[in-house]
Amino acid sequence: MQTSILLAKLIGPLLLAMAAAMIGNPRGFRAVVEDFTRSPALFFLSGVLTLVPGLAILHVHNLWVFDWRLIVTIVGWIAVLGGLARMLLVTQLAAWAANFNRNDWIRQGIAIVAVIFGAILTFKGYI
Repeated sequence: MQTSILLAKLIGPLLLAMAAAMIGNPRGFRAVVEDFTRSPALFFLSGVLTLVPGLAILHVHNLWVFDWRLIVTIVGWIAVLGGLARMLLVTQLAAWAANFNRNDWIRQGIAIVAVIFGAILTFKGYI
């Protein structure tokens, strides 16, 4: 349980900060994603930098229990799969991300999920 709490303390605020950037500064976030998707090297590097923490999370916390700790496991798997995909399908996923970036509803939906997951993890980690 201590590992779950530590990971919740790290992941929860990160998800809240990411959601705040997406919701609070949509034009700025769109500009960042637009620049990001134009650089295959940066896109690949982000895959490496996402894969490593994802693997670390799963190494210490691959728990499939139906409570708040499942969110930590899901974030770990998303990081691993997303990191691998960005490394293996650089140009295809960069094009997809550029299209996603043009759709406000998708971005807002992802931000809402990040707020919910982030709030739950922050609450469980710090309360």
